[in-house]
Amino acid sequence: ESDDTDILIHCDIYVFTWLMRYVKAQQREDLPALNDENCLPVLIASNFLEMATLVSECVSYIARRFLRLLRMPTDLNFLTQDLVRQLAEECTVE
Repeated sequence: ESDDTDILIHCDIYVFTWLMRYVKAQQREDLPALNDENCLPVLIASNFLEMATLVSECVSYIARRFLRLLRMPTDLNFLTQDLVRQLAEECTVE
């Protein structure tokens, strides 16, 4: 009997490439940029991978642009309760 476990993880190749560039960046200016199209998928992936610093960066980016991002075709169903709480704490009423 084998103790091996197979795990299947779905990740968009664009998000995976972005995350690899982020992890391999030697200096701040080498980091890939967050934008309105990639911020939510990167947030979800970085949260799953427990990349706390990147999660924090994504939450801050999203909170600053929350109303604009809500107008886009966006599926927020993948956000965990913890991510929703973090976003709520960062968003301001302005």
